[in-house]
Amino acid sequence: MNRSSSKNLLRSIVSLAVITLTAQPGFADVPATFTCAAFGSGCTNAIPANAPGTTNGPMAPSLMPLPNLGTLASLTDLNISVKINHTWRGDVRVFLFHMPTGVQLELLSDIGGSNNDANDIDVTLDDEAAANISAGPCAATNMACTGTFRPENGPLSIFDGINPSGTWQLSIIDASSGDFGSLVSWSLQMTLRDSDSDGIADGPDNCNAVANASQSDVEGDGIGDA
Repeated sequence: MNRSSSKNLLRSIVSLAVITLTAQPGFADVPATFTCAAFGSGCTNAIPANAPGTTNGPMAPSLMPLPNLGTLASLTDLNISVKINHTWRGDVRVFLFHMPTGVQLELLSDIGGSNNDANDIDVTLDDEAAANISAGPCAATNMACTGTFRPENGPLSIFDGINPSGTWQLSIIDASSGDFGSLVSWSLQMTLRDSDSDGIADGPDNCNAVANASQSDVEGDGIGDA
């Protein structure tokens, strides 16, 4: 396959229905959303594995292998949405791991303490959120755990700068016996670098140095027209 054909194939892959490659007005970089339902496996795994026969321990990891977003793809911001059904919220610990780079983060851990017997978690974690998830309604036994919060144990910016291609893993641990649940869904909301601000992320862009929103390539050499 020649270079031009390879570039066209890459652009086709990263323009799947759940990915937006048009930059938001006023922003140089490009948003892209990946859902476990579209890309992953284990999206509704039991927590812990083998529940209800087992009521503490790890869930079988949920994996989301992303397509190759291009050699120059670079993550500039990451949010994650997670929905979990569980009968004892204070038992739940959640981890996100990018397998190709080894970068990982514990997103939340026993919110509200081990006595938090409230049900379920349905949140988006975002470094720009006003409150840490450990200080919001999720820590209370009489409130629903919904909304947008900062991760409990560190910022998602730990993933900034990596090439986000490859497999992401969501791991969940049920830390105490007696209760169980299941993963319902999860998704990654990424912002991908667009160095020349032409609305095309660096990975599939055929010319990162000069804006070329049409991706014109008159010569057919796989390098965009300046």
